Amino acid sequence: MGPFNSFNDFFVKLTDITKEITKDDNLLLLYRGQKNSSWDLLPKIARKEYNFIGPDFLTKEKDLVEEFQRLSRPYTNSDLLTNAWDLLSLAQHHGLPTRLLDWTTNPLVALYFAFKEKDTKVKTRTVWLLKIDKSELADCNKNTPFNNPKTVAFKPNHVTQRLISQNGWFTTHKFINTSKRFITPSNTFIKLNKNKAYKDRIFKFQIINNAREEILTRLDTFGINELTLFPGIDGLSKYLEWKKN
Repeated sequence: MGPFNSFNDFFVKLTDITKEITKDDNLLLLYRGQKNSSWDLLPKIARKEYNFIGPDFLTKEKDLVEEFQRLSRPYTNSDLLTNAWDLLSLAQHHGLPTRLLDWTTNPLVALYFAFKEKDTKVKTRTVWLLKIDKSELADCNKNTPFNNPKTVAFKPNHVTQRLISQNGWFTTHKFINTSKRFITPSNTFIKLNKNKAYKDRIFKFQIINNAREEILTRLDTFGINELTLFPGIDGLSKYLEWKKN
């Protein structure tokens, strides 16, 4: 949908689409903002530029996660490192490439992340809306992020303050191990926007890049900014840099 030219255009359309969906108590709406409308919905570890995908992907992923688990102990509560869901949530939120993809239950937070970074080369930015039935959420007691047979969503424990501030959720994506069939994999994760099971559950809102300053200003009036989403000295400094510029 779109491209929309302003905050108001986007918000009116979003409200129009979601007003009927929200009447169903069995549905959960998740949102994700992306800087470039051409990007697919793929976890970081599955993207070509990170060079993890290949016949030895599972071995490389296992080594990466185990090293994070081993070396992060001085910096966090060790209890978080014993649960696979908490471990991967923590790693993802601190920038490690994982099979998780970030979402939020707040569309304004998603809009902020779509426009957070300045980039004059981008023409349109995107907010994705994902409709999930609550019966399809991950069973974190039965499965781990590494053995789910399909793409699922889950609400992480509050392993960081930022997850709370950002109303954070994750999806973990269906993995196809083509190496077992002697095929060189070009992409072993299913792109969520190309997943047939979610064909009628995903909405794509495109907004023009030139609306960035107007959108960030409007979001600030709603209390959505760098300080509220990244509470702490770093968030404060970046917020003041933008506010006073």
